[in-house]
Amino acid sequence: MDTKQIALGIFNTLLVFGLSTSNNFNINDTKAINGLHAEDLKPQPLDLSLMEDQLFKDRLESISSAIPMAFNQLVKKNVNAYIRRKESTERLIGTTQLYKPMFSRWLIEEGVPSEIAYLPIIESEVKIDALSHAGAYGMWQFMKATAEIFDLRIDSFIDERRDPEKATQAAARYFKHLHGIYDDWVLALAAYNCGPGNVNKAIRRAGGKKDYWEIRQFLPKETRYYVPKFIAANYIMNFYDFHGLTPTFTGVDFSFDYFITVENNTSIEKLADDLNVSEQSFRQLNPFLLTDVIPGDLYPVKVKVPYPLYKETKQLIEPIDELDAPALDTFSKLEALFPSRLATETLKHDLVMELSYN
Repeated sequence: MDTKQIALGIFNTLLVFGLSTSNNFNINDTKAINGLHAEDLKPQPLDLSLMEDQLFKDRLESISSAIPMAFNQLVKKNVNAYIRRKESTERLIGTTQLYKPMFSRWLIEEGVPSEIAYLPIIESEVKIDALSHAGAYGMWQFMKATAEIFDLRIDSFIDERRDPEKATQAAARYFKHLHGIYDDWVLALAAYNCGPGNVNKAIRRAGGKKDYWEIRQFLPKETRYYVPKFIAANYIMNFYDFHGLTPTFTGVDFSFDYFITVENNTSIEKLADDLNVSEQSFRQLNPFLLTDVIPGDLYPVKVKVPYPLYKETKQLIEPIDELDAPALDTFSKLEALFPSRLATETLKHDLVMELSYN
């Protein structure tokens, strides 16, 4: 039996019989047992931290991932920080669970490990409007220059770094690009944080080594702690229930009726009124709109339309069965991008309609 099995056996015994047993053990009351005398049975101190470490390590190794989930004391420190901040961590878990299906969809489509869906936890606390001191913005914390390289529109009217779906698509493409450089997902994570230039410099200073943990000392300070934080976020999202944590959902709802392409300048208030929908819900579904005006005169703007306020809504198009064959090409079914865990009725599919509003 190896050391790991012995440690786990002792830990399980303590769970069954209670940790206080060894503390209350009275040698003077003990008779000879199996030929041993009381003086031979003095309890030895147990290092519970080693057994706890082994449990953390085993749990991380049980996560099926293309990204190695290494365990060390930095990871443990971050896990314990999540456990201590119970209320905020439960909100983080709930919000992340709402977004994860959409995150995973676009990551997997680009061949990126779905575990990176938990990166916004450490980047932005999964906040659409998170802004760093360096100017990185949105859930995925894109700098303006990088965002534009990966086709996110940023101007005085629109900032697509605030669009959870489009920003996730851009992040997935960026990670695919970084993995193409290093052929290593952990180094890709490091490069996402500090840029390929800093990672390349660290590799040179480490004598050409290409292992994050070997070049870590040469990386910028924030990046030295970035991967341990990422691993801790994965741990807490997979094993939160082992630590008495319960997801808290904040009322965010991503359900919507259809897309509409706006091709002329119009105010959000007027459009919401014309569509008979809640302006607040419209803004929540389209957080990339920075002003009260949708700049359709400058370029077509595709927006999500929330469920109508009333059953008697304006008919923007004819029923689908009355459309001619060419028009049917504009319709397609796909899995709901934002299945809401809070909706009274779970959407199986959304009918995506490409309409023009002018």
